[in-house]
Parts: sequence; C-alpha cells; structure tokens
Amino acid sequence: MKALWKGWLSFGLINIPVNLYSGTKEKELSFHLLHKKDLSPIRYARICKKDGKEIPWEDVVKGYELESGDMVVLT
Repeated sequence: MKALWKGWLSFGLINIPVNLYSGTKEKELSFHLLHKKDLSPIRYARICKKDGKEIPWEDVVKGYELESGDMVVLT
C-alpha cells in the first residue's frame, strides 16, 4: 500500500520517520433496476420478477439493496 503522506516527528535531536496510510478501503456500489410500483428487481429485458410482466421505462427506478434485503430507492 502506498503512503498518502510521509514526514518526520522531531524531538530535539531525535527524528522519527512517519508514514500516513488510508484507514478505509474503496468499495463500489452496485445499483439495481426496480419496478417503481412494488420495488421488485427487474431483469435485463425489464421483466418484473414478481409478476412476470414487462415493465416500461417510465416505471423503472434505481435502488440499492441493504444487507437486510430492504431496498433504498434513489431519485
């Protein structure tokens, strides 16, 4: 891992090298296409997994799935 910052701590005649590293990892978010009416996931062909019907684009919303399985709709 590459240091974000390098420097020195000085105490009188004593110099101590210091490196600063990131304490977090970058994580990508994965969004899902959802049926606006009931928030069920939509397949690539915009087919609602819940009722099997094709969904027009105006009824498609984006959402993020939480660890609990609940969906958060983004507007």
